Amino acid sequence: MNAHRITVEHTLYTLALLVALLTRLLNLGSTPLSDSEAGQALQAWQVAVGQPADVGPQSAYVVLTGGLFMLLGSSEALARLWPALAGALLVLTPFLFRRLLGNKAALLLAFGLALDPWLVAMSRVADGPMMALGFGLFGLGLAFVWLPSLAGIFIGLALLCGLPAVPGLLGLTLAWLAGRLLARGRPLFPGNGTQASDAEPNDRQFAWKTVLLSVGFTLLLVGTMFGRLPNGLNGWIESLPIYLVGWTRFSGLPALRLMVAIPSYQPLGLLFGLAAVAGAWLPSEREIGSRIAVLRWISLWWIIALVLAAFYPSRQPGDLVWTVIPLWCLAAVWLSNFTHLNREACLVSLGQAALIFTLLVVTWLNLAAGGFILPGLQANLVRLATLAGLLSLAGLTTLLVALGWSWDSARRGLVWGLTASLGLYVLANTWTIPRINADQWRPARQELWSTLPIPGDADLFVSTLGDLAEWSTGRRDGIDIVVAVDSPSLHWVLRDFPRVRYVEEGEINSITGGLASGELPSILVTRLSGQAPQLSAAYRGQDFSWWSLPDLNSALPPDYLHWIVFRDTPVTSEQIVLWARSDLFLGDSLVSPEGTE
Repeated sequence: MNAHRITVEHTLYTLALLVALLTRLLNLGSTPLSDSEAGQALQAWQVAVGQPADVGPQSAYVVLTGGLFMLLGSSEALARLWPALAGALLVLTPFLFRRLLGNKAALLLAFGLALDPWLVAMSRVADGPMMALGFGLFGLGLAFVWLPSLAGIFIGLALLCGLPAVPGLLGLTLAWLAGRLLARGRPLFPGNGTQASDAEPNDRQFAWKTVLLSVGFTLLLVGTMFGRLPNGLNGWIESLPIYLVGWTRFSGLPALRLMVAIPSYQPLGLLFGLAAVAGAWLPSEREIGSRIAVLRWISLWWIIALVLAAFYPSRQPGDLVWTVIPLWCLAAVWLSNFTHLNREACLVSLGQAALIFTLLVVTWLNLAAGGFILPGLQANLVRLATLAGLLSLAGLTTLLVALGWSWDSARRGLVWGLTASLGLYVLANTWTIPRINADQWRPARQELWSTLPIPGDADLFVSTLGDLAEWSTGRRDGIDIVVAVDSPSLHWVLRDFPRVRYVEEGEINSITGGLASGELPSILVTRLSGQAPQLSAAYRGQDFSWWSLPDLNSALPPDYLHWIVFRDTPVTSEQIVLWARSDLFLGDSLVSPEGTE
């Protein structure tokens, strides 16, 4: 009876799950879909409405999101729902591995994954990386606790994510091989506070056949949408060849930008993760305890995942999610050793932690104010000098506590102070993500995880088009439109207009020039740079900012210290023009492009 009662640990995991759902679902549909997101969402929409769909390598996203569109209709929020749910599911994975990591470390890891800015951001993107990560690791966790049927289902869903799952699967495989090589025939995770049979199931005892059957049925049923989409697996089969071709093509995303993203968004995980790596490979480090084999393998996984993300030429921001998990695992195990409380030493450590927290807050305020006091290089020099001075003062405080009380008290106070201050920074970064959407997307705010380019005026464009259609036909989707812009995000916002026609950008002159005035399309959409001069005779035009990109001449923002506080950089925008035929407006007569009424 007592084995199934709700404990404090269960309550805390539930709280972590609720936090994960809040940060991932709040204002989920407020930001327009970028071109990369819209390309995936359009495939799902085509599946939902029964149009011929060329399903790409991300079958899981297309099929599952297409099912949502069938039931509830299409929207930006529903296009991002499955990645958000998979990201929240990731928070429960530490609970399944708590025997391997330790109860305290697993609980710390759950909250770290719930609040990590990069994971939250990627969970709010209509794409497959977070689905591959969340479903895959949850499936491995189910296998670890001996639930082979469920494990096979989630592993199958992860594999169906296609291209985003390849680097994760490759990294885990290489890490497992490296761990086996270093173990030299011994169990990969010996000891760790459990029986060897509990920590690492025996290959002969575990129901691998059940897992493989579940994986196969999941691939077949979900990949073909239970028979409704026979070609659903065609694109998925090409995932590995596409990944290999990516080693010969550059995506345009510098590797340095991804590497800088780690300390910019996960300073807490990076600092204590590196401490755990050092402790894992230095046997004298007593904080690691009996979990040295686990940490050594996780450190190998992190290094391999980092190398794959950095050196893959076709890298994308989503590739970095595979490095976040092992980094947080390392940090959580290391931090779990500083949760033991001693009443007398605790007061000293709390006082030291409060002082360090105050010093780091003052450091942050100086970073924020430096750009307003002095310009350019002088401001950066002042910031760096202030930072060095305050950090030196924090180090001196730790040394004095160690000399006056004990090294354990000083180290505990240092860790608590750094955890509180860096944790507040991580929390602020995380909360900013849904708040950006609530305040409408600001083009000047440049995050390193952004799936650029993002259409800035999409909502205004659709609203204007709907008003013109309602004025002309009585229906907000009843007007005829000719679009001479090739953009997935534009195709997405026009998906509910049945009378839309897409042409090549160079064909707009021939379409309008050869028609009589009464046969001209009611609406034309062109690029601002590609507009035809004669259109002004028969049409009225309004430009809309559509593609907004950071104006970066290097891998990083021009003033990194300023960016780390305010996240703003110069931005360049490209506009499209909505041309409305003149007779749609009250009191205007129609003039053809040649000037004949």
